[in-house]
Amino acid sequence: MRNLYLLLLLFLCGCTGKGWTAESIDYRVISSVPHDSGLFTQGLLIEDGLLYEGTGQYGASRLLRYRDDYQTAAVVRPLPARYFGEGIAILDNQLYQLTWRSGDVFVYNPSSFERLRQFRIDGEGWGITEDGTHLWMSNGSSQLIQLTGQGEEIGRVSVTWEGTPLDRLNELEWIEGEIWANRWYDNKLYRISPETGEVTGILDLDELARPHLDNREKVLNGIAWDDRDNSLWVTGKYWDRLYQLSLQSDRPD
Repeated sequence: MRNLYLLLLLFLCGCTGKGWTAESIDYRVISSVPHDSGLFTQGLLIEDGLLYEGTGQYGASRLLRYRDDYQTAAVVRPLPARYFGEGIAILDNQLYQLTWRSGDVFVYNPSSFERLRQFRIDGEGWGITEDGTHLWMSNGSSQLIQLTGQGEEIGRVSVTWEGTPLDRLNELEWIEGEIWANRWYDNKLYRISPETGEVTGILDLDELARPHLDNREKVLNGIAWDDRDNSLWVTGKYWDRLYQLSLQSDRPD
């Protein structure tokens, strides 16, 4: 009888032998604005109503901050040609920019883009976000690495989806206590528990992304949360549009 009760409980909770089933998240497109299709988007964020973008490719990597229309760049800072820019994050009024294979992380004043300092990390840098106290970084594996603002590793979590490691984690965004991740060459966004690494929700953006995927490089990449209206902004590498989404979740508050 006890075994029967346990099986029923697992069924009702949506749990399989591999792990907990992730929630399917719905969305609605609220608006979209033009996006420079020459930008290889690596990182996207909104801070105090301002949109920031970090881009990649050797000789074309840069930081951008946009005007209120989210279309016109107000401030641009190129990276030296030897660097391939990756994700960006703002923590304690400092703007962090990862680089891909060089191991260098650059820290700027987010208003002037003056470079304040830099530090090094082990391995590759892909995506980065912050939880209000620490940084979280991806490196293309299934690992998310927690760092201090000085670059010291203080923890890491292995990300799994139904018990299976989820690799190629890329662009990151911290949203209401959880980490959202883009996965390279994947049209889904994954909501991840920072405590367990378990994928708790999936946002399938295949329909939104499909019109842009006319070559291999134009993948979904770029996640920015606007906490003023709880909307999600997304784009992709070399995409010509930036989309604002309203999320619909069945998860209780």
